[in-house]
Amino acid sequence: MRAWLGILRRELVTSFRSPLAGSLGGAFVLLAGIIAWLDLQEYMRASVQLAARLRMMGMPPQFLDLNDALLAQNLGGLAFLCLVFLPLLGMGLLADERRGGTLELLMTSPLGEWPLVLGKWCGALLLYTFLLALTLPAQLLLAPHGDLALPVVATAYLGLLLMGAAFLALSLILGAFTRSPVIAAAGSFALMFLLWALDGFARPGATGFPGGLLPALSTLGHLAPFLRGLVDTADLVYFAVLAGLGLDLARRALASLRAGE
Repeated sequence: MRAWLGILRRELVTSFRSPLAGSLGGAFVLLAGIIAWLDLQEYMRASVQLAARLRMMGMPPQFLDLNDALLAQNLGGLAFLCLVFLPLLGMGLLADERRGGTLELLMTSPLGEWPLVLGKWCGALLLYTFLLALTLPAQLLLAPHGDLALPVVATAYLGLLLMGAAFLALSLILGAFTRSPVIAAAGSFALMFLLWALDGFARPGATGFPGGLLPALSTLGHLAPFLRGLVDTADLVYFAVLAGLGLDLARRALASLRAGE
């Protein structure tokens, strides 16, 4: 327990002192704010046009539904931004340690693989949670423009947090096999995007896989209900299994490195 907390503390200190992490975090929050602002401008323009058309038809003017027309689009944009950002956040978790030679030192110490994997993962997940929380005001600022569905916002952020936990665990696997953070980031993004896009290959006859297999493996298919304010046990299990599988494979990768030494 003490070893795990030591790795976690070291990871948090390194992350919050790193200029690269600060730059990535600032860019993430800034882009999330820009997405929210652009979506709001489009919503206002479309609502004004709708009201003008209704007025010309002699009907009382109405605005588009805030949650269907704006919040859903905004949350979808934020989810894709997280997909792009997570490989960058996780690219140096183990690759930087290998490049600096500190991973070899850790592997020759009495420290086990699980404390190292869990400490690294929890540190990155806490940083991701902090940055995700900084994007929340952009969602809440939509409230003056309509009846904002706060439960939908809460469940959507829960889904984004679960997706981050799973994808950061997968980043650990790839980081254990390379000394280059760039290669780790590229490999992580390729894997995450593949999982994200599996639902798009689920059209009848598009592949030789059974009909329900690809949607069951698709990250987007399991995230979409959260973005609509729905929480399903199957979706919770999916992200939990994905995170657990990623952590266990990362531990096995570190164990093989230790055995090779």
